[in-house]
Amino acid sequence: MTMSRGYALAGAGLLVLGAGCATTGQRSGSQNPTTAAVQSQQQQSQQALDQANEAQKKASAEEQKAAQAQADVQKQQQELTQAQQRAAAEAGAAEQAQRQANEATQQATQQAEQSQQLATQGLARQDQQASRGEQVLSGRIVSVSPDRLAVTPRNGGQQMTFQVTRQTRVELNGQEAALQDIQQGQETRVAYQLSGTTPTATVIQVLTAPGSTAGQGGGQGSQGGAQGAGSNQGGTR
Repeated sequence: MTMSRGYALAGAGLLVLGAGCATTGQRSGSQNPTTAAVQSQQQQSQQALDQANEAQKKASAEEQKAAQAQADVQKQQQELTQAQQRAAAEAGAAEQAQRQANEATQQATQQAEQSQQLATQGLARQDQQASRGEQVLSGRIVSVSPDRLAVTPRNGGQQMTFQVTRQTRVELNGQEAALQDIQQGQETRVAYQLSGTTPTATVIQVLTAPGSTAGQGGGQGSQGGAQGAGSNQGGTR
């Protein structure tokens, strides 16, 4: 009995000692500073990795925004270049149109001045002819020879034949010309004097361009010429 109780006490002591050792080992493991430091470093490393990943995502998003902005800038530059080219082309067209307008204005001014000069000259001739007692007939040339000119009056009167002398002045469209420069069928305006049986032409104006001042002046004097022709029918044939 005594030995059995001793064995039992020794076994109980061993159990108590083992439990104490286990408890001591658990406490020492939960409070190990090395383990805590490692766990802390791992947590910090994970946080750093997470932060790095987040920063990388933000950087990628900013790069995409920068690339889009660059593309927008290039597109706007292309549009600006095209707009500048269109503006330059339109400016060139406007400049050319202005030059053409200036040329047209200059030509119109010159033509107006020439017409005015011709009108002035025509009025001066009419005054001179009136002062010399000359009459005027406007019509169409029927025949022309070195010393004769036959004209049908514009208002339908009888044909008149004029004597042409060296003193007769011949004009073609306002320019001095020779008798051989005119021909049958052309419009003419003849200033003449009544002398003898055949009127003598002092000025023969031939028109080949419509709207000439000489032709307009001749229209005013044709009535007087027709009257002269009527009063001298016996000497005009």
